[in-house]
Amino acid sequence: MEKKYISVVLITMISISSLAASVSENIDALVNFALNNNVNYLSAILDLEQSEDDLVVDPVYYDSTISLKNETETDFSDTTNVTTLSLDVPIVEQFSLNAQLDTDLDGSLGFTYSPLENSGTNVANEVLYDNYSVYVSEYKDDLTVSITEAYLNYLLAYKELEHQNEEVELYKKLYEEQKSLYEYDIVSLVDVQDALVTYTESQNEIRDLEVALYSAKVDIYELLDIESSSQVKIPLADLTQVVELSEKAETLLDGKQFSPMSDYDVVSALNSTITLEDTFDNLDWWEPTFDLSASVDLEGTLTATVSFSTSYSDYNGDDKNDLAEEIELSKLSSAATIANVQNNIELLQNSIESDKKSIEDIKLQTKQNDLVMQEAASLLELDEYEVLDYETLELNANTLELSLFEAYINLYIDQLNLINYL
Repeated sequence: MEKKYISVVLITMISISSLAASVSENIDALVNFALNNNVNYLSAILDLEQSEDDLVVDPVYYDSTISLKNETETDFSDTTNVTTLSLDVPIVEQFSLNAQLDTDLDGSLGFTYSPLENSGTNVANEVLYDNYSVYVSEYKDDLTVSITEAYLNYLLAYKELEHQNEEVELYKKLYEEQKSLYEYDIVSLVDVQDALVTYTESQNEIRDLEVALYSAKVDIYELLDIESSSQVKIPLADLTQVVELSEKAETLLDGKQFSPMSDYDVVSALNSTITLEDTFDNLDWWEPTFDLSASVDLEGTLTATVSFSTSYSDYNGDDKNDLAEEIELSKLSSAATIANVQNNIELLQNSIESDKKSIEDIKLQTKQNDLVMQEAASLLELDEYEVLDYETLELNANTLELSLFEAYINLYIDQLNLINYL
C-alpha cells in the first residue's frame, strides 16, 4: 500500500486582506487558513500519521527476551544459590532458538517449533491507514467546497447590496419625479403614494441585504473556526472570475469517468468487509496447541519434547459461522453504499446540466434586454425616451448579471463536488 507523507504547519493568525488579487487566490488563502486551524482536520492527520507508523511490521526477533532468575535453597546444614540466565530469540513466527546458562555452568541450547502458531496479518493496520487517508482527503475536499461556496455567496451578497443601493437611488428619483408631476396635476396622489411605497420597500430591502451580507460573513468565520473578524478580513474580488473557474472545472471534467470508490463511506464499507474476511481466513476451525522442542546441554545430552493439547474451547466453528454471516451482510451494506454514492454522482451530473440550462436562459434574457437598451438609447438621444425609464433598463441588466453570477456559482459548486469523484 502506498504511503503518503503529510506535513502539518500550525498557523494561529493570518490576514488575507492583502491577497485580494483573484477569487481563486482568496479561496486558497481561506482554505489554507481553515485547514491549518481546524481541530478535526489536524486530529485526523495525526491519526493518519500514527496509522502510517503502524504499517511498519517489526521483525519477529524484536520479541526476543532475556531473563535472569535467582534461586536460593536452604536446609539445616547448607545454602545453595543458583542464578540462571535465559535467552529466547524468535527466528520466524513459528520457530525460535533458546539458551540458558547458570552459575554452576550448567546450560543448554535448543529450539522450539510450533507449526500451528498463527499471529495473523497486518491487514487491520493497512485498512486503518487506508481509511484515514481517504478520510483526510475527503475532509479537505469537503471543507474546500464549503469555504468556496461560502466565499462566493459572500461576494454575491456584497454585489446584491451594491445593486440594491443603486435601485434605491432610482426609486428615489422616481418618487421625486412623481411629486413634481403631482404639483402640476399630471399624476394623481395615488401615483405619488405608490412611488413612495416602492421607494420605502427598496430601503427596507437594504436592511435585509445587510443582514444577509453579515450572515454570509459569519458562515465563513464558522468554517474558519474563528469567533470574530479580528483575525481574518474577508477580501473582495471580481465576481466575474467565477465564470473562468467554472470553465476550468468544465475542462477538467470533460470526458472523464466518475467513480464512487473515492468516497470515504464506500472505502470504509469495503475495508470493513476486507477486515472481516481477513479475520475469517486467519481463524482456524480448530486451534489445538502443538509444540516440538529440542535442546542439548553442555555435557552433550540431547532432550526432545513433543507436546499436544486441545480442549473444547479450541473449537471456533461458531465464531467462523458468525463471521461468515457478518461478511455477507457487510458485502450487502457495501453494495448499498456504492449505489447511494453512484446516485449522488448522477444527481450532480443532472444538476450541472440544469445549471447550464439556467445560465443559457439568463443569457437569452440578457441579450433581449440589451436589444431593448440599444433601441432605448437611440430614442433617448432623440429625446423620445425618458432617462428614468432607461435607468430602469440598466437596473434590470444589473439584476440579470447578478442572476447569472448566482447561476455560475451553483454550477461551479456542483462541478467541484463532482471533481471529487474523479
